[in-house]
Amino acid sequence: MDQPLVHHRFRAPMLAMVIAFIVGVFLIAPGGFAAKAHAVLHGLCAQRPSHTFSLGGQPLPFDARMTGIYGAFFLTSAYLIARGRTRAVLLPPRTVLAALLLAVVLMGIDGVNAFLFDISAPTLYLPDNRIRLVTGLFFGITLATLLWFLFATTFWSSGLKREPMIHGFAELLLIVVLTIPFAAVVLLGWGVAYIPITILLMTSALTVVTLLVFCSWLLFTGRDRHYPTLSAAQRPLSLSMIAAVAFLLGIASARFWLEQQFGLRTLG
Repeated sequence: MDQPLVHHRFRAPMLAMVIAFIVGVFLIAPGGFAAKAHAVLHGLCAQRPSHTFSLGGQPLPFDARMTGIYGAFFLTSAYLIARGRTRAVLLPPRTVLAALLLAVVLMGIDGVNAFLFDISAPTLYLPDNRIRLVTGLFFGITLATLLWFLFATTFWSSGLKREPMIHGFAELLLIVVLTIPFAAVVLLGWGVAYIPITILLMTSALTVVTLLVFCSWLLFTGRDRHYPTLSAAQRPLSLSMIAAVAFLLGIASARFWLEQQFGLRTLG
């Protein structure tokens, strides 16, 4: 009876060791913090200077829309985890689902409007980084809700909660309010917040890709609803995070190579 417990303790630090290794490699890699953050996220975002907020004169590694998406994803995830919603397996009420769908629609409209402006076609309004940030924030809340719902319904073998990921419209508004300080810091361009915000964005991006890889692996291998605890899934979670890092570095490297081979430059 004691042997599984010993084995369980031995495996528990694995994910923490992988995270420590990733952080260590990032810190000792050549180049400054800003350059490395920009490079790591180069494959996920156009990183257009004209579409990007700067904190203390230093451009963020994501443009305005992506900053909103990944910032809100991080904050919404923190809230849902703190409330124990990673085991919630019911969809939110219809009013909340409608609001989340509206967030997707609004970001789509803003994206299309910006594209039409870029090609000198008629637009509904002039594109604005503040609008990109806000629509990105709304979409990030939607993304976090859906991804953690996917995790809850594919990971746990027991301890599931028959409650919605977001209980009602009032709670959704609370989550929106939680994103306001983040948006304010970005809009005000506080230089002291550059490193914390950049770390938040990189962490959020890695979490999104890791969750997608891990949940896809669970479904593909038929191991969905297999694990009673997070500790029991240390190895696949760790491998999913390593795969996520490889994906981020791979697409970033591919973009750098294409830019070099074909003389492509980041748009203004």
